[in-house]
Amino acid sequence: MISHQDGCLRQRAEFGYGADISDRIFVTQQVWLERSNYSADSNKFESQVGYHFGHFDVSVGYREDFGGAYEENAFLIALTTRR
Repeated sequence: MISHQDGCLRQRAEFGYGADISDRIFVTQQVWLERSNYSADSNKFESQVGYHFGHFDVSVGYREDFGGAYEENAFLIALTTRR
C-alpha cells in the first residue's frame, strides 16, 4: 500500500521475469497492476532486451498501459550498474 499526502491510497502488484539468453544478452518482462481510491487504475506491461557490459547493463524496451484509463506508450533506455 502506497499512501500520499493528499489521502490517495494505492495498491500495487508487480510480476516480473528475466533471463539470460546468451552470455551477454538478456530479456525481461514485467506487468504491474495498480488500484487507487481516488484516481484511475493502471495496468502496465513492459518488455526489455539488454546487453551485459562487465559492471553495467544497457537495455532498451517498450512500456504500454493496457488498463484503458490512461493512454501510455513509451520506449525506454535503461542503464543498470552492479557493485
